[in-house]
Amino acid sequence: MHISRYVTFDAHVHVMSRSRLESGWRWLQQQCHDDVRTTGKPPTPKSLMADLAGSGIQGCFNFFFAIFPRTSRVVNEWNDRFCSGNAGVLPFLTLHPHDTSGERSEMLNEFILNRHFAGVKIHSFIQDIRLDAEWMHDVCAFLAKNRRILYLHTGFSATYRNRYHEEEMARDLATLLSAFPGLTVVAAHMFYPRLDLAFRLLNTFPNLYLDTTGLISTLEKGGDVGRWLPSWEEHAERIMFGSDAGLNPASILEEVRLFEELAMSEQALRRIGGETAWRLVEILGLSRDGMKLPLSPANIAKSA
Repeated sequence: MHISRYVTFDAHVHVMSRSRLESGWRWLQQQCHDDVRTTGKPPTPKSLMADLAGSGIQGCFNFFFAIFPRTSRVVNEWNDRFCSGNAGVLPFLTLHPHDTSGERSEMLNEFILNRHFAGVKIHSFIQDIRLDAEWMHDVCAFLAKNRRILYLHTGFSATYRNRYHEEEMARDLATLLSAFPGLTVVAAHMFYPRLDLAFRLLNTFPNLYLDTTGLISTLEKGGDVGRWLPSWEEHAERIMFGSDAGLNPASILEEVRLFEELAMSEQALRRIGGETAWRLVEILGLSRDGMKLPLSPANIAKSA
């Protein structure tokens, strides 16, 4: 067990059904066939929660996205049941491009308004969803009106052999943010390898946030981590730690330790490691059913 001094919130977790975790692990074995960590058993919901707690993480955003038509509701129901039984785990809604307009509207109202999901997660590459799709404007309008998050997978298009490249996605995101200035968006993976696009957008749109998912080890391998740390330091109040737990051959503990070793100030490490996410949860009122999220910095301060 290693209780982190800095990481208290994981903004990018995939606790899913056992069958989806197993299929995701098989995909990882194909993608990372030279990584010995994928030869072990796939994680389970129980083991992932134990790993989060064992690292000192008290809250997280949970993503379980629909990859097959007519499965959105089943996936969302599972995520709701799981998160309802685990305090501090905030679910995000998944939508499939083949959902009808009526189905999307029904799920947005039910899961966002009635079941208090934190927002919508879109994986453009795996789900084949473009940000300039007409129905995405309706989703963004709903989220902006109800102060919920649009969480986007950006970057690593080459890994997915996807033609929706980072430059085009960044242009489409800028269009959405301009059309819906009240919309809160998180760009996971910072448009890797085009982190310059992420920070250009960050300087233009105040409601845009970024997460670190998949970047620390990738940038270190390429020798580029030092190039971007000054930007992370400068914008730490708009950046959140993410482990990609559930779909990452590295353990949560490995990701936490990599983060802790970054050459940044303690203030920046604390902000990215949790304070930014906890503040976003508080500002947007994302706690479910009025629950008090455990051990947030605000709650610790009040009880001290």
